[in-house]
Amino acid sequence: LYIRRALKDGVPDAATAIALVEDYLETKLSGRQKQ
Repeated sequence: LYIRRALKDGVPDAATAIALVEDYLETKLSGRQKQ
């Protein structure tokens, strides 16, 4: 959801968008490992 918000607000550059996606994926992966 926060990625969509960032896109709506307007991402400064592609690198920022990529960073958001990477953070999101890392969070999902770490969440799976905890389970």
